[in-house]
Amino acid sequence: MASAESRSDSSVHLWRRGTTFSTTVWIALIGGFVIGRFAAWPLWPTDLWDHINYGRYILETGSIPATEPLLPAAEGARFVATAWLSQVMMAVLADTPWLGLAALQFVYALLVAVAVTAVVATVFRRCQRYVPAIVAAAAFLAINWEQLKIIRPQLLGVPCFAVLLMLLSRSRRLSGRSLVAVSLMFVVWANCHGSFAVGLTLIGLDIAGRAADLCHRTGSVRAVAHSRLIRQRVQLLGLCCLAGLLNPFGAEIYLEVLRVGRHPNIDSMFEWAPLSLSMRQGRATAVVTILWLASIPATPARRRICTLLPLLFFGVLAVWSSRMLNWYAPVVAVSLGGQLAAIARTWRRMPGPDADNRHPRWTLASSLLLLMLFCRTNWGAACLHLRNVQPAEVLARYTPLQITRFLKNSDLPPGQALIPAEWAGFVMYSLEGRLQSYVNLHVHVIPETVWQEYLSLLRGPSDLSARLAQLNINLVVVDSRRHRRLWQRLRKSDDFSEIYADPQGTVFRRR
Repeated sequence: MASAESRSDSSVHLWRRGTTFSTTVWIALIGGFVIGRFAAWPLWPTDLWDHINYGRYILETGSIPATEPLLPAAEGARFVATAWLSQVMMAVLADTPWLGLAALQFVYALLVAVAVTAVVATVFRRCQRYVPAIVAAAAFLAINWEQLKIIRPQLLGVPCFAVLLMLLSRSRRLSGRSLVAVSLMFVVWANCHGSFAVGLTLIGLDIAGRAADLCHRTGSVRAVAHSRLIRQRVQLLGLCCLAGLLNPFGAEIYLEVLRVGRHPNIDSMFEWAPLSLSMRQGRATAVVTILWLASIPATPARRRICTLLPLLFFGVLAVWSSRMLNWYAPVVAVSLGGQLAAIARTWRRMPGPDADNRHPRWTLASSLLLLMLFCRTNWGAACLHLRNVQPAEVLARYTPLQITRFLKNSDLPPGQALIPAEWAGFVMYSLEGRLQSYVNLHVHVIPETVWQEYLSLLRGPSDLSARLAQLNINLVVVDSRRHRRLWQRLRKSDDFSEIYADPQGTVFRRR
């Protein structure tokens, strides 16, 4: 009874003390930019709708499919839905009337905000100075900007990774509650996306780096075995590995994570290509990395292996595949901010808050800021009945809205449809199963022969009509700008007639 009363008194005391001025500032900066920018970011059609379609299927059938359920051309292909939970959540958000696409947009912005907040908190607690933390947040966003523009289950792994990095960057042991919280986070993460394996890798790199630092500092290997911090990190790694097993597939999920990266269809995807300076994200990465290198000579802090090891590992991964920038961005941003924080400790004139300036007025100011930011979002405006949010406001321009509207009101032919993989998910979502696409963007599930045939058809081969007939494809949707040769071949074909056209695309139907 006494302990309950003391906890109650403690919580009241904290509420009376209020939050700090710096909390209000960060809510204004992070919320104003991230929530204001990403909560109004149009929903890009690639990836998103395919995942919603799979989530719909799981909800409708009440089971997770063992083989590809939506594509007849990939029927029987092995299907391990490592992202089943996030797909279900996305489908619930999109299909629930009082939530809808605006709520999906809001959750998307919230995930980005959590990731940025974790990066800022990791740096800010080191020196209580704004500039290093702002630079770290800017570096994270600059490198990861292209990756953050697309809503996909991997996006949920980014804040999880950033929070884990924040906890591991502390040089003291984690509390029992933190161990439980991280383990539970891995249970959710493992059911939402296979990137939970990257989190396990980060813990392993932290253990190896701290062990190397301790050996170098003490000159004794025995010191590693006697280190309580390292023993706790090993315990954390074991708990998180066990947490990863709490999924519908058990240990098979670890094998599936390795299979996806080695799938031959991945080679044809631009976003999996090696990082280069021709990419905007490649140039941003180069600038941030150069800044990090340039700040090393001015940094008074000692360089530690536990900091350099993740940088090197995830940097090599990012060069190998630009998709891995999701994990390099927070690591290099925190390291750059940490070096600037070490410099800031020697520069007293750098602006920063007082050590402790808690007051209830900052709690009130923070609450009002959060309410104002919520009202600025599309979902907030809809919830408060400030205005009706139309689908055209939420969807990106690249979304084939007019084509889909035409197909919904048309008598569709039997058989499959050849639709650009980037559009297939949205068209299938909007037509609610009335149309079956030849492929979608789940390329790691589609057999290699099917995917290569799809890429060949997009190039408009001379025997196009015969190959389409062989595949029982009676409807073709063409992105007129990207697949010009296919469009020209179909217009000249005696087997297909044009039934719809707009500046974005053309629809052909077998005569």
